[in-house]
Amino acid sequence: MPNEPKLGRLVAQSRYRPLSPAGPRKRRVVFTQDLRIVVRGFENRNYVAPAGDAAADRQAPGGARDPGLQSLLKERTEALLQRSPALAAHLDANLVLREQFAQRTQLWSAAKVAEFAKSSAENRHALTSRWSAEKRVFGVRDKAMLFPAFQFDPGTSRPYSEVRSIIEALAPDYEGWSLGIWFITPNDWLDGAAPLDVWPAKRDRVAAAAREEHDMFHG
Repeated sequence: MPNEPKLGRLVAQSRYRPLSPAGPRKRRVVFTQDLRIVVRGFENRNYVAPAGDAAADRQAPGGARDPGLQSLLKERTEALLQRSPALAAHLDANLVLREQFAQRTQLWSAAKVAEFAKSSAENRHALTSRWSAEKRVFGVRDKAMLFPAFQFDPGTSRPYSEVRSIIEALAPDYEGWSLGIWFITPNDWLDGAAPLDVWPAKRDRVAAAAREEHDMFHG
């Protein structure tokens, strides 16, 4: 179990973003990674990769799906939450934001995406795997990997090209659920609207806002 100073640093490293790029640096807490990222203080054999990490698909003992490892993670996570009200609050906020995102867009399975795109591949995960690798789409993990439907153009049955621009601009700060939450968060570069408020009609402005945020935080 991480000691208290290390736990404090882990909590402090949870994602924060200013409400406004100008003016007072008021900050809004957005715990935008899976709680598992908070337990990185554990030794490697006790670490479960965050959603989207390739290691999350390992089945071998000590890998992310090892039942013994999952049991240990659950036990230690519960202990962390009991010891840290701040961490529990982060988790609560994250769950609320995830629910809000899921209410704003359908979340499609890989098979549903394949059907939408009229893919003839026997492996119904092949298309989303390729598009994810090419950064043309992103997914969120909820037991299985799900893909927000707003990314897909009903006219072409393909992802909007701007999705790739946004993913590339915001990586590695946002991915998976954190990227989904970005899409429902009011954005000053969009005059206070959330990206999904103006999507897809003004998706070029959403892509520009993503680049502006990248430039602000990374120069």
